[in-house]
Amino acid sequence: MQIYPNHITVKINDEEYTDKCPFPVTFNQLLDKQLDEFTLELLQIDNPIFKPITTVIITVWNGKYPIEQYPEKALKLRYIITSCKSNEIPAGSGKYNHQLALIEETKYLECFIVRSCGFVNPLLKEYTQIAVEWETISETGDLNPLAIPQPTPLKTPIQSGIKWIVPTPSSVFADWANHYYPHQESLSASYNGVLFGKTTIDNNGDIVVFNEDMWDKSPQYYTPKSGMITITIALTVWEYETNNPPLEGDYDWIPLKTREKTIKTILAVV
Repeated sequence: MQIYPNHITVKINDEEYTDKCPFPVTFNQLLDKQLDEFTLELLQIDNPIFKPITTVIITVWNGKYPIEQYPEKALKLRYIITSCKSNEIPAGSGKYNHQLALIEETKYLECFIVRSCGFVNPLLKEYTQIAVEWETISETGDLNPLAIPQPTPLKTPIQSGIKWIVPTPSSVFADWANHYYPHQESLSASYNGVLFGKTTIDNNGDIVVFNEDMWDKSPQYYTPKSGMITITIALTVWEYETNNPPLEGDYDWIPLKTREKTIKTILAVV
């Protein structure tokens, strides 16, 4: 089995020092709260000392993948100098051997001192409301899709702790054409995934209570807490002849065409 040695290049302040580094290097890339470390020895350097916070760039690659052909496989490391131990060898020669202790660049942030600052929530919650379009979950039937009017967008965010009028299908869908009739319409509302109400079967389309602990005495009002409210509406539309509209309680009447549509929207509560 062939063994391929590792190779490195060393640059300090963009100056090449690779030929001055004959010994193997050691470094630790740590995943805990400690900073990455690197130990480097340089021989016979004219510079007597390297100042702290000096930038050092070290490139490491394996001999199996030459950096000229596989630059993407090379490991490029950036450090700063934390300490430099220097010895003039031989004495009076003007040449110095260095032992450098390096650490990752995050250490550089300790050089800056900033004033303490804090962030708090404002006493008054003032948010700009935006209109949220409805998402179509499903739609089937032989009736023209244009027979169903565009749903009215709801506004978000909703302020928590204040009574909110839960919309009804009749308030979301309006402006029906003469030949179309919303035969069945239902609405369900959930808070953070928990169902808290739905429409009744009566003509008023009011919201009925599912969880009394979450409701006020008036069923059409809801006082939400911070979270998300999901509104889902299911609608079945009939088409009838101009001169022969369905009468109330006429269960034997047969529509010409029908269409079913389900829509959903999500509102934020702040």
